[in-house]
Amino acid sequence: MVTSKGGIQGLTMIGTIISLGYLICQIVALPRLFQKWRKTKDPIDLSLMLALILWITGTVFIIVLWDPLQIAELLWMTTIIAGFLLIATVQFVTSIIHPHKLLESQVFQRTQELNQSKRESDFYLSMWTHKLGNFLQGMVTYLDILEHASQNSEDDSKTRAVARDLSREAIIVNQQVTDLMRIRERQHQVLWPVNLLQVLKEAVNSTDQMIGARNLSIEHVNLQDHAVLADDFLLLVFQSLISYHYKNRVEDQPIISIVMETDDDNLEINFKSRGENIPQELRDFMESGENMNKIALDLDLFTVKLLLTRYHASIRCERNEDTSENLCILHFSTHKK
Repeated sequence: MVTSKGGIQGLTMIGTIISLGYLICQIVALPRLFQKWRKTKDPIDLSLMLALILWITGTVFIIVLWDPLQIAELLWMTTIIAGFLLIATVQFVTSIIHPHKLLESQVFQRTQELNQSKRESDFYLSMWTHKLGNFLQGMVTYLDILEHASQNSEDDSKTRAVARDLSREAIIVNQQVTDLMRIRERQHQVLWPVNLLQVLKEAVNSTDQMIGARNLSIEHVNLQDHAVLADDFLLLVFQSLISYHYKNRVEDQPIISIVMETDDDNLEINFKSRGENIPQELRDFMESGENMNKIALDLDLFTVKLLLTRYHASIRCERNEDTSENLCILHFSTHKK
């Protein structure tokens, strides 16, 4: 391939063909590897491209080399070895180290979800036991009163009405806990576009039937047809929020105002009514989701927070002391069809 002269001048005909052909093939392959890496952003493609650059450099050293004792002899050998080491290192990282770190991350995430699920299960059990214990105690008390009340008297009617309310509230609490367990079971289900206007109207109608249209007035303004990524439980978000405002009322027949505001790809739904002040620690939990075990949490607000987290939405609560109004703002990202 080369005469005793060495270097480019010393290349024989077959040496010229092999050397230049090898170099040209590498140069032609380099743009193709670059284009592939730009499309895939795969580190292995990047390592192949960088190794090929090293090999092209080494090939140039081989062609111009005319004495084995030159430093170029070490350089072209180094470029070839470095190219293979680069490919081997990247493949080792992508095939072993990166999957291991990814697996560790998944294990850590699943552990957090398991711990969160355990805390929530303990919360459900504690809340369910506490609430139903109070309901049963109250119903037993009113049944004892009924034994001593005259039939069809005023005391008899009032006692029966309160007992019916306690029974109805116990059924609602039991249904809430059941819904929360169903939500937890389907927490990894894929979301799909849901018609927000239709769900809001269903929530208003179902709440009127549950609480009673005479006990609650719901005003809705500027409701528009939008789609958000959610599931069948989106109805519970609005039902639970309306229910909480009703329980937190300061007047016999509260008025709840629902206003929808849109801005580009963002959508806000405002729930406003006069009521007792929402504790600051409860507002902090609704916005951040932290310190669940340190507050007296309401099942309605807990349901809202759990579902909004699943829908990648958020909630913010504000207070106007002058009018005694609470404002809860739900923030969604609209889905473009």
